[in-house]
Formats: sequence, C-alpha cells, structure tokens
Amino acid sequence: MKHSKQHSPCLPRAIHLSARLPLNYCAGVSLFILIFQVAVAQMKPQPADPGAADDEVVQMERFVVTTDLGNYAESAASIATKYPISTLETSAAVQVLNRSFLADLNADDLKSTFSYIAGLVHEGQEASSFNMRGFTALGGLNELRVIQIDGLSGLTSRFGSPVTAAVERVEVLKGPASLLYGLATPGGKLNIVTKSPQPVRQFELVGSVGTWWGNTQDLGENLSTSASLDATGPITKDKRLLYRLIVRGDNTDSWRKFSHFENYYVYPSLTYRWNASTQLTIKADIIDEDRVADYMGVVVPLKNQRLTARYDTFYGEPTDYEHERGQAYILQFDHLFANGWKLHIGERSTYSEHNRRHYIIRDLAITTPIQNSTLRRQYARVEDEDRLHYLDAYAVGDIGPESFTHRLLLGFTSSRRWNDAHDISRSVNAPGTLSVYSPAIGVAPYPADGGGARDAIDRQNEYDGYIADHIKLGARWRPSFGIRYSRKNASNADIIRNLHFRGSYHHTTPNAGLVCLVSPNLSVYGSYSESFIPNSLGAFDANDTNNFPPETSYQLEVGVKGEYRERTVNFIFSTYNIVKQNVLEGTGTFTAAGNSISVLDGEQETKGLEFSGSWLPQRNWQIMATLSYIPFAKITETRTVASRGQRLYSVPDWSGSLWTRYNFTSTRLRGLGFGLGASYVGPREASRTARVPIDGRTVVDAAIYYQLKRCNLALNIDNLLDEKYFVGASTNRNSGINPGQPRRLTFSVRFKH
Repeated sequence: MKHSKQHSPCLPRAIHLSARLPLNYCAGVSLFILIFQVAVAQMKPQPADPGAADDEVVQMERFVVTTDLGNYAESAASIATKYPISTLETSAAVQVLNRSFLADLNADDLKSTFSYIAGLVHEGQEASSFNMRGFTALGGLNELRVIQIDGLSGLTSRFGSPVTAAVERVEVLKGPASLLYGLATPGGKLNIVTKSPQPVRQFELVGSVGTWWGNTQDLGENLSTSASLDATGPITKDKRLLYRLIVRGDNTDSWRKFSHFENYYVYPSLTYRWNASTQLTIKADIIDEDRVADYMGVVVPLKNQRLTARYDTFYGEPTDYEHERGQAYILQFDHLFANGWKLHIGERSTYSEHNRRHYIIRDLAITTPIQNSTLRRQYARVEDEDRLHYLDAYAVGDIGPESFTHRLLLGFTSSRRWNDAHDISRSVNAPGTLSVYSPAIGVAPYPADGGGARDAIDRQNEYDGYIADHIKLGARWRPSFGIRYSRKNASNADIIRNLHFRGSYHHTTPNAGLVCLVSPNLSVYGSYSESFIPNSLGAFDANDTNNFPPETSYQLEVGVKGEYRERTVNFIFSTYNIVKQNVLEGTGTFTAAGNSISVLDGEQETKGLEFSGSWLPQRNWQIMATLSYIPFAKITETRTVASRGQRLYSVPDWSGSLWTRYNFTSTRLRGLGFGLGASYVGPREASRTARVPIDGRTVVDAAIYYQLKRCNLALNIDNLLDEKYFVGASTNRNSGINPGQPRRLTFSVRFKH
C-alpha cells in the first residue's frame, strides 16, 4: 500500500523563527555553491599548457578488480585521549566501526550500526535512544551530548539518527567519560569522525533503492530511494587549498502505515594548509528532514506482546508531521610546534528548528473479548528552537626523558546553549476512542490549540578546564591521571505559567588508569573513571530550593587487549562495575508553595563483561564479533520499596553480534562476495513505568557484493528471516513500544573515480 507524503502546514512561529536565519543560511548556501562550482570544475578536462614544464601530468590509473578486503580493525583511536594513540596503551574499552565495515553493512544512518556495538541496546527512534552498559542515554537536552561530532557536541537533528554519508568512522568509548567531555551519561559516548578534504582528487556516486518484504508488506509495495555524491580534491596546484562536497537525499515510504520520510543533507568543507605544520578546516552540516510523526508504536494489551495488533498499525493521523531543519558550522585549527607540541582549537555552532504535531497514547481500556479493546489519545503540537556554541581547545605534548615521558593534555571547554520550547498544545485529551486492532483514523479533527500551552526558555552556560597525563614508564608501564573542573550556570523559565528557575554548580571529576604491556601484542589494564550530569532545575526539596547537585557515576574496569599478526587479529575483553548516584526521586508530597518535593535517594548499579574483536583469516575473508553479559543491573537505593532490587529497564542479560564477509578468489568468480551477520538481544523490559516485558530476538542480515570495474554493486538483506520483534520504548510511555522492521532488501550501486 502506497502512502502519500504529508506536508507540514505553514506555521506562524516557524515563519518567525526562519526569519532569524538568513545570515546563517546565506553563509551555508554560499559555501555550498562555492564548493559545488569547484567540484564541477575539477571534473572537467583541463587544457594542456605546453609552456609549463613542471605541470603535473595526470594519468588514469589502471583499474584492477581485487579480492582483498579492507580491515575492520583499527589499531589507533582518539576518543579516549583526544589524540591518536594505540588502543593497546589506553586504559579504556574502545570500539571503532570504520568505513570498510559501514560500507559492507550498507549502514544508512548511525542507528543501523547499533546491533554491532558491544553492550549497546537500541531502544527507539531518537538519535540517542539507546542504552550502553545498562544505562540509558535519554534524558532531556543533555542526551544530545552522548553523540559527538569530531569530538564536539551539537547534533543538527534532535530526533533523527545521523546519516553516514559524511562519516569516516564511528568511535565508541565505554563507561563514564566526563574527564574529556564534560556532561556524560555513565554508559559511554559515541564520536562520529566526519570526512575531510583530501589532496588527491576523488569522486564517488552512490544510489540505492529498497523495499520491505515480510509479515506486513508485499515485495515492492513500499519503496525507499537514496542518492549521494562525494567529491574531494585540491583547488590550487600547490594543494594548499582543498575542498570536499557531500550531498545526499532520501525518499522513503516506510513499512509503517502512513509513515513517509523525505530528507536532504549537504556537507561542504574547505581546508587550507599554510604548511606541513599548520592547517585550518571549515565544515558545514545543512539538513532538512520531513517525516510523519510516529511516536506510539503499537500497544501491548495485558503486557503480553502476543496480543499486539499488526506491527504496522498506526494510531496517529495521516496529517501528523515532524519537521527538522538545522545547520552546523565547524572550525578546526591545528598547529604543530617545532618542539613537538600540538595545538588544536575546535568550535561547533549549531542551530535547529523542530516542529511537530502528533498524538501519544493516554490509556487503554481492555475488554472481553479483547478484540474490542480501545485506547484514548493525547494531542500535542510543539515548536522548538535550539542553539549551541561549543568550543574545545587543547594543547598536547611530551616532556621528560624517553624512559619517563609525560604526555600532557591541557584543555579548556566552553559551552553555551539556548533552547526555546513553545508548546502550542500539550497533553490535551483527544475526544473519542480508537480500536486497538482496527483504528479508524483520519476521521476526527484535531483538538483546538491552546490546551496545556507552555513557552519554556532554557539557558545553559558551562566552562571547564581539564588536564590529563599519560605516562610512559619504561617499556611496559603506562599509568595515566586526569582531573576536570566544571562550572555551570543555568536558568529555566516558562513565560506562560510565569515560572522562573535558576541554578549553578561546580564539579570536579578525577580519572586514573594503568596499562601493562605484557608484550608488543598484548596489554592488561585497569581504570577508575567518573561522569556527571545536572539534575533538573524544576525539581524542589522540602525548603522549595531547586539547586540539587548533579547526578554522578563512577566505574571500575579491568581488561585485556590484544593485537596479533599485523592487526589481522584484534580483541578487547573487559569487566566493569558502574554505580550511578544522586538519582532524583519524587516523594509524592508537596511544599507549602505547591511544589512537588524531590530527594536524592536513588542509586543504580550494573556489573558486566564485554568482548569485541575482529579477525582477518585471509585477505579475502573478514570476521567481527561482539558479546555483552550484564548479570547485575538493578535499582539499589530508592524510596519506593517495591522498586528496590528491580532490574533496570531495557537491559538484557546477554547481547551480541557476528558479521563476516568473504570474497571469492577464483578467476571465474572474481569480484563476487557475500556477507552474513546476526545480532542477538535477550529478554528485557521496555518501559520504566509499565515494565512491559519483551522477548529476546535474533536478527540475521545478509549481503551479496559484486565489483565491476569502478562500480561496486550490493544487495543487502536486513532481517533475512523476517523475525518479528520489538526494539523497545523511546519514552516512558505506559503502553506503546516500537516494533522492529520486517525483512528489507536494498540494492545499491557505488561508483568511484
């Protein structure tokens, strides 16, 4: 069944917000036009200049179809230290998904990789809707800090998952990470390393078409199409000025009824290299995402997932919408001093608008027979504006003799965030009911706007300083120490309700680790790390004071890392214990002023084992595997007696994945390859409030590849066996959870020049 695209109506406030953008958009569009013209010029044949004897002679390289595979293993990463360092010498668990793996998986966006990250469990639709090592990344505006772009905060889309068109690799740091990144949830951080301009001229064009074919869809019933262009190279003959232009467009009729996506992305960038020691890079992200708001998933009567309606059942309206428009501008300056010290300055400024109109589930009415059960909805219409300026500057260098070398990292971070949330309508009870199994939608009009209206203005200013010392002590020992001081001022106001809150805090975060290089190929490590995140300004104690200290976490971790046979074997095994404290809880009582009283009574704890590794048995065969076991994930302290000892929601005991790719080497089959993968997530509960149980699931993915001269053809089949499963719940909704997608076939063509 084809679903027509629903366009967002023109909104007065949206027009008002857009009026503030001309300068930013002019800058972004100008940069795009400049780089586009350069890219087109670079692709045109250049006339010969016989008078220039020293002109470079460009020759077309001879193309050879190879059976060799790009290695999934990465021996170095920067997310744990902010500078590239061998993963064997860091006292933290780091996993890297490089470009070779992303291309083999045909990962369109970041969430497509979640099944293959050790200890990470996907929960819902939002960019940060996942948990790591048992702790959710969701939690207000601070959840946007869990995903970094080139080591800096500031996603251009709050709810959409970042696409991979401009991604070079994804680095995952497990556990608390506040030493280097400030505000952080205890599970860890993801860092997206984006593509940069290159001195060698390259051009890549990718196109794909996909369809779903499974328990709710016929083959070819709904289609998705995507196209992207990636061009890079020098602008000047001396190769000091470089450019890169990446453009992508998506158009998807989803397998969910009435759900449609139309997205556009532009990523222009320029690099100027004064010399071998100094360079400046300017990048931009410009996005426009338009989709039908689909927040409810399907309901689970009596908490029994076997009683759910069809997985494509939609409880919203065909005219529900969600539109995100954003841009980011990134500046990266690097200078290498003669004494070996390096200065790096990174700044990322983002601006985004998020407008949506949608329903959420209010409650269920279970009847006998159950086929007559109904639900009621609540209506919301929201317009958000978000701005962030994030600066991170640091210097790194070595001091001391060879046998006792200190690699010092000295840094400063500044962050300023503005968020204006204008709720035109919020939590408005919609009239009437809908059938759980056969909802009649598109009949009732939307409720009148104005109910539950709110105009919230949030301001956050943060200033941090940090220092880290990674010590080389002889040939084997690598102790490390670090400390960060953070100071934050925040205010929150609701203009309509005449509410005003202010708060400030300062926090010190220590970190320590020790690595022993047992051999050049094997190391063991131990570490202590912390993280913190502010508590809500809208929470009050019994004295009507709202300045609670931040929520804090600490982790103890030990592990073993190995790298053998010229990086063809690479693994990390770790065990950890994480404790989260100062968890804010409501008491159910009120102050004389009418404020709900909260206390810092909550404590949560997880203990687990984790493995990730890759193996290249032959140059034409690659294997990657992950495994996570979390036997203990509980609420250890709480005022709610019934909740004490409960398992944390959305945390399975076991999860893991396996992926392999093989290329045939015989002359007759040269160029042909296949990929096969499987991911497992064990049983868990999907919601903190309703505690809806979810069965475990195993999803199998497959792919066929064929290399034809400069074209790479691929057929990727996600959920090969058409497993019916649930992902989880994006929010603390009482009854609705997100179903996983059915079997999906995607045919793609990748042309490189």
